[in-house]
Amino acid sequence: MALGTAALMALNCNKHIEGVTDYEGTIGVPAGECYHCHTGRCPVGVATQDVELRQRLDVDEAALRVYNYLHTLTMEVQLLARACGKTDIHSLEPEDQEDMSLVEDLDLMELTPGKDLNWLEDIHLLEEDDTPAVFDRNSNSFIKIYFDIPEGREDEIARKVLMKHLISGNSYGIQLKEIHCKYHQVELGPWVADSKSVGDNWTPPVLEGWEPPAH
Repeated sequence: MALGTAALMALNCNKHIEGVTDYEGTIGVPAGECYHCHTGRCPVGVATQDVELRQRLDVDEAALRVYNYLHTLTMEVQLLARACGKTDIHSLEPEDQEDMSLVEDLDLMELTPGKDLNWLEDIHLLEEDDTPAVFDRNSNSFIKIYFDIPEGREDEIARKVLMKHLISGNSYGIQLKEIHCKYHQVELGPWVADSKSVGDNWTPPVLEGWEPPAH
């Protein structure tokens, strides 16, 4: 139900039409809430089969809104998967990040230019939902850790899990940087050796095949 309502709102079904829709008079609140969907008499022509009402729907504008909604929804789901170190949402399992051997041999010094680990000083083992985790600021999300961490190595393991995540290509924040960064900077930051640069050839994203409706 929530997904369906969100999709309808993405179509702008709750917009105000001067002289046609009277949200204040009918439900006592301004435009901004769907309230006609169940009647089949959607006043803006979305949730209806009425021929006259359907003519009020701007199909070109609606198509762009649906695209934006689905694109954003897809990115959010991908964010959840990649925060768990996955490239596919169908690979999500409770045991994500369960094998310490995947990070045990990672050489943090080798990955850091100048052998300077100062950038790691603010990376510590934390908790998310009562589960050990490390925070990935690129994706603004936690990477949960499901294996047992040896006592005294908490921050070291957290840093290795984070670095493994960053260099694996699964960090959604880094992928967004590659697409949207407008100015020259290093992809993974100056703390990763041989990290490629991004932002040198930025162009604004355009929806293929879509042209603004004529007015």
